[in-house]
Order: sequence, then structure tokens, then C-alpha cells
Amino acid sequence: MVPRDRGVIVQVGSAPAYRGIPLQSAYCGAKQAIQGFTDSLRCELLRDRSGVRLVEVQMPAVNTPTAPSTTRRRRPAVGCGSLCPAR
Repeated sequence: MVPRDRGVIVQVGSAPAYRGIPLQSAYCGAKQAIQGFTDSLRCELLRDRSGVRLVEVQMPAVNTPTAPSTTRRRRPAVGCGSLCPAR
């Protein structure tokens, strides 16, 4: 795309990029990484006056198990306030 000086890159993230969720630190961290990478790449493309455009789509959070371990009941972490599930 850069040699042609045109194109669109679409990055798909989700709402946990903006707020942590208990027991989902890896997932939230990955979504924050997508956001940070996209922001940095956009700055580089703008600096180079590139015709390549970048779009980031943030999907809503949906409660779907990503691994068998997510369905086990765990004790809430200390200090997560109102985000922790009730015991």
C-alpha cells in the first residue's frame, strides 16, 4: 500500500480497550495494544504524508467464553471495586 500511496487498513478492536474487566486482563491488554498500534501507525502515515488511511472499528463487549477456564468461578481480585462479581 505504501509504495502505491493508497489503501485502507481496518483494525478491529473492542470496548475493553477503554476499560479493564476483571479476569480478562489478557484480552483487555490485547485490545489496548491494537488501539496503541493503530494510533502510532496513523501518526507515522500522517508524518510521511501517505495516502494510506487507517480505520479502527470498536465493537461492543459481548460476554462469550474464550476458554474453558473462563467458566470456572474465581475469587474477585482485591481492589477492583464495583466491577467485581458478587460472591
